Amino acid sequence: MRVGCDVGRARTKVAVREERVMFDSIIGARSTTTFTGIADKAFSLNGSTSVVVEHPRFGELEYEVGENALAHSATTWAPRHREQLEQDVLVLLSYGLRELQVFGSLDLCIGTPAAFYDAQKGVLEDLFTQAWFVDGHEVIVSSAIVLPQPVGTAWGLAVDIVGKPRPGAKAFFGKKVGILDVGEYSTDAIVLDNMRYQANRVVTIEYGCGKVAEVVAAYLTSQGYPRLPHQVGQAILDRELAGIDLEDVIEEAVSDGIRAILSEVGARWDDMPEYSRIVVTGGGAYLFGQRIKQVWNKVEIAALPEWANVQGYLAFLMFLDRFQCSESDSGGCNIGLGGLASQRDQLSMLRI
Repeated sequence: MRVGCDVGRARTKVAVREERVMFDSIIGARSTTTFTGIADKAFSLNGSTSVVVEHPRFGELEYEVGENALAHSATTWAPRHREQLEQDVLVLLSYGLRELQVFGSLDLCIGTPAAFYDAQKGVLEDLFTQAWFVDGHEVIVSSAIVLPQPVGTAWGLAVDIVGKPRPGAKAFFGKKVGILDVGEYSTDAIVLDNMRYQANRVVTIEYGCGKVAEVVAAYLTSQGYPRLPHQVGQAILDRELAGIDLEDVIEEAVSDGIRAILSEVGARWDDMPEYSRIVVTGGGAYLFGQRIKQVWNKVEIAALPEWANVQGYLAFLMFLDRFQCSESDSGGCNIGLGGLASQRDQLSMLRI
């Protein structure tokens, strides 16, 4: 079973085959709220929503996750101010596996923020390439591949879900491509040259669509209708709430973000005229994508941008399978790049 996972500071996404799940990246201690007085026995008012993870390194971990953590745990909505520990990533992935009912032997591809890729790659590989249990079900990861998060979008656009190059693959293989991954709290910008990661072109900016939510929430509070940032998502889509017009507030916040993002990324991407395309991805693409297209050339917005990275992780795993198959059986299956690259060059494309 192949699993793609993206643990963001705001949301976690897990996908397998055609199934996927997304939830807030929030973890809280299991609630112990009980009610007593009926037949002298106590029972929980919360139900059994926590996930139980048993891992060789951490022992038993039991946490509420996502909306359950917000509803039942003594936790606050502040993922951007909270360092993600190894056990946090483990619990979030495990919760996603439980929601999808995916256990047993797995091949995993998981993303990490581009700025922390070097530091986290080995740590996450070691964390996941062993057996652990999720609510009593064994999980055995045969291989764990860690990619910088935006790389997934490039692979998803270049390679389909069975690992074959798409018709537009020539724009990625043998070319330079820029990826702008606009998240909730930050934006990652990376460059791939012939699908190889260019570490000296990475830019991380602490600005994302969550900043727009903060501005909108502050404005609503000033109008006597207080809201927290995580409560204004629908209001941003509707551009109003309870008769309060939010159009100008939203546009000003988006404009501030565009200036911050394009200024810093443009300074690092001094070879931008050489790029075959620039892809805007991530949940923030809905707010920022069209505005970026107005300023820069060769810009496209990924389809379903909030899922583009994760779908690309699955495509990458399939590409690897096809490549390994062609290496082990020259007379059998072939990854079929159709002249885009030689077999030797295909291997170089896999190096991150």
